[in-house]
Amino acid sequence: MTLNPTSLNFRQTLSLNPDAPPSIPDLSVVQPMLIGPITDLLTFYSDLWLTMRQDNFNRAGNHTYVKFGDPASWADGNYVVLDRTRLILI
Repeated sequence: MTLNPTSLNFRQTLSLNPDAPPSIPDLSVVQPMLIGPITDLLTFYSDLWLTMRQDNFNRAGNHTYVKFGDPASWADGNYVVLDRTRLILI
């Protein structure tokens, strides 16, 4: 695959500083094939950032429970993703 100059120059800012929350980069400037890998990396760093802010994560094997009243899913109950170009209402 050949990347265009804008995609080649794209940089994703990441930090392990617990006071610097991850932010969503401008995905409109990159080629569509890069959006998945960019958001996957952001998901990893977002999870790590949240974990670093927990006081009880200081040894291997530590765990915690976070009470959250909504389903933990990206699905909204109205759409099923069949492929990256089409959403089907169910």
